[in-house]
Amino acid sequence: MNPNDLAPLIGGMTLILSVAAVLIFRPLTKRLGDRIGHPPLPPPPPIDMSELTRVRLALEETSARLERIEQRLDFTEKLLSPPRERGTTSHPPSAAQQSPGHS
Repeated sequence: MNPNDLAPLIGGMTLILSVAAVLIFRPLTKRLGDRIGHPPLPPPPPIDMSELTRVRLALEETSARLERIEQRLDFTEKLLSPPRERGTTSHPPSAAQQSPGHS
């Protein structure tokens, strides 16, 4: 074998092996770095079913109260809105309600 043919062969093999090493070891080293940099979190504490039931009941009560408040707000807005917005027509004031100077 000619020594001049050996140099390109070694260079090509070195390039192929380097690319293969990067492709193989990069995911492994990335995962190792993530594990070292961010240790796993401790598991959450066990769920107490009585506490969960209490929170669920409080949430349902709050939801019901919010719904009642929304209904009251809608009623108040309708009550305070001008007659045109309420869907009724305004009636002109009667002669008895007018002041004496406006006859």
